[in-house]
Amino acid sequence: MELQAKVERIHYPPPNQDGDWYIIKTDKGTVKGTMSWRPDESEPLKLEGDWTVYQGRKEFKFKSARADLPISPEAQLKYVCEMTKGVGYAIERRIYDQWGDEWTELIEPDVVKGLNGRTFERFRDTLDQFKTKREMAEAVAWLMDHNLTVTMAQAAWTKWEKEVIGVVKADCYRLTELTNFGFANVDKSIRHAFEIGDTDPRRIRAAVEYSMKQMTANGSTIVNWYPLKDHTQTVLGGVQHQLIVDCVRGMIGDGALVAFPESRDIALQRDHENAQIVFEFITKKNNEVIL
Repeated sequence: MELQAKVERIHYPPPNQDGDWYIIKTDKGTVKGTMSWRPDESEPLKLEGDWTVYQGRKEFKFKSARADLPISPEAQLKYVCEMTKGVGYAIERRIYDQWGDEWTELIEPDVVKGLNGRTFERFRDTLDQFKTKREMAEAVAWLMDHNLTVTMAQAAWTKWEKEVIGVVKADCYRLTELTNFGFANVDKSIRHAFEIGDTDPRRIRAAVEYSMKQMTANGSTIVNWYPLKDHTQTVLGGVQHQLIVDCVRGMIGDGALVAFPESRDIALQRDHENAQIVFEFITKKNNEVIL
């Protein structure tokens, strides 16, 4: 279910402690769950989860959380003023009466009576935070419209911030770079929102990388070409053999993969580099012992 609640106090984590697990007192009761940012007091949230009972007390356990931002310029001004210490209803009305829907262009103190000094600085700080949250909310909403879950969309924003829409538009399989999300998350439904077909080069490349990671999960850094090809075909649901061949050749050409022609083995570039670093370290140590 969805719950709209306003933050009253954050019980956990403490102000100067990092963490993504939150216990928050709201106007609707205690809520608990993971968030990708720390909300402010009085901030309205939109939570998705369920009511539960813990130690005899009712609380809401949420799986996702979003800033519940107003849409109209006048409502946005009200939000910013409520979040700014020292700015009451009288100043809010004076701002809107003088600036109307263009109130976000107010960048100088003393233009509005009562909005000066530290009060104006706090107002501008809150407005800057609001703009960032609005950009995040708009990006998350856009990603969710393209079949991402809110948790995945927020993770994408955390990684790429303002660049997230451009990154995902160019290649939605970049989402596999996010912790706890992989090829299957993107391939099942997200790619269709970006009109990526079964034989799209981006999909095949992502499947090769996924297969390489799966086949080296036991600690090995190299994979033989034939099992890799078979594994990738299975992941892709049986695309033409030649498409995988062409993709792997291209990845070797651009340095993403390293080939060993004699053994017909293949390694991810980063695995190959790490193996070389370890080898050089061991060799250096051995030479030092001999000397």
